[in-house]
Amino acid sequence: MGLAVTARAPWIALAVALAAGCAKAPLAPSASAPAAAPRAVAVAARPGETTCAAAGRLGISVEALRAANELSESTEHPLGERRLWVPAGYPLEHRILPGQTLARVAAWYGHSLRTLQRANAIEEPDHIEAGGRLRIPPGARTGCPPPPVLVRAPSPPAVSARPPAASRPATRRAAPSPSPELLARADDQLEHASARYDAADFQAVVSLARSAQDVLAAQGEHPAIVERRARAAWLAGLAHAGLDDRENATLELREALALQPALRDDPRLSPRIRPLLEAPTVKASSPVAAGAP
Repeated sequence: MGLAVTARAPWIALAVALAAGCAKAPLAPSASAPAAAPRAVAVAARPGETTCAAAGRLGISVEALRAANELSESTEHPLGERRLWVPAGYPLEHRILPGQTLARVAAWYGHSLRTLQRANAIEEPDHIEAGGRLRIPPGARTGCPPPPVLVRAPSPPAVSARPPAASRPATRRAAPSPSPELLARADDQLEHASARYDAADFQAVVSLARSAQDVLAAQGEHPAIVERRARAAWLAGLAHAGLDDRENATLELREALALQPALRDDPRLSPRIRPLLEAPTVKASSPVAAGAP
């Protein structure tokens, strides 16, 4: 019996040594699994929110939001009660057009100038290059870009010594009339904004004015559209002044006056707000057409 135990002892010691060695040896690296793709999240659309407004609030491109949710209606059409899938990896960006300044782009999207500077690591806000792209952080009032700035080139001087042949004078085509439904939607939001201003609910005024601006965006230069754009910017400027946001108040008020100078006689323009109309404009790297971002 003692001999059998003695004979098995080397084998037992060898097994123990092998087990200890396996425990200390590093495991062979396994093939790394591919990283999981970012998953989309679902959020609820807000009452009266449009695709443009939802994209701005969520900081996602309008195209990605439409594709993820199979949206075929206009970007200015209310989404209604629904949940929106928000795919990851499609941030909201703005392509800089000739004549645009950082201040005007910030005002269009409802962000402060400093917010846009920080989001894009811009040290000199007066120098942005056309063709570049700006990251628009979540919380913007819209995800749709502003209408392009149209710059009319000067007519070249006549080079012919002979007088031009008589021809029919060119007629300027009038801007198409906006739909009554669109004007009614804008008027409803502006009336609510005015009522909230009288109640000193300045945050609600800013929100309602932005909604009206979204409705009127990219609707041409018909006088009825221009007049409502001016009212929306004016109300937003008065509300920003009530919130002591001098920067955005100045931008919105001067935008409104560029569209409708008669607003300067508005009785709601208090002596505290009037100096904002004379504040120096933000220095731009290139001239900008009045009323354009």
